[in-house]
Amino acid sequence: MVRLVETGGFCGSSRNQVTIVFDGQAGVISPEKTLGVKVVFSSGETADDLIRRLVENAENKKSVYVVTDDKALGQSVRGLGAKVLSVKDFFGKSKERNSKALKAKRVSEEKDISTVAEFKINDELKKVWLK
Repeated sequence: MVRLVETGGFCGSSRNQVTIVFDGQAGVISPEKTLGVKVVFSSGETADDLIRRLVENAENKKSVYVVTDDKALGQSVRGLGAKVLSVKDFFGKSKERNSKALKAKRVSEEKDISTVAEFKINDELKKVWLK
């Protein structure tokens, strides 16, 4: 799960943090510390209760997304101010985002001129068309 989130572009930006919450105790697995992905175990409480508490303690609740298909959890975190995505929607949005990024990369690779030359051409066109 951690590897999937890391490689799937789910963080969106390097400034964003993804927290994956598992039921159970830490120590069962010890994922490496990764950039943008934090793994938390719900030792002593249910994962749902921990998720609710994390949302409740978040500074900017409107920027928190909870990915779950559990209707009760979804309703309670939505009531706290978080946004809720189904698992299907979450993975679908990530695929869509990655597809757009790949398309943009292909377009930039297909260009026969440098970015500097492109800006010079655009500046010349502005002079001609905006007289």
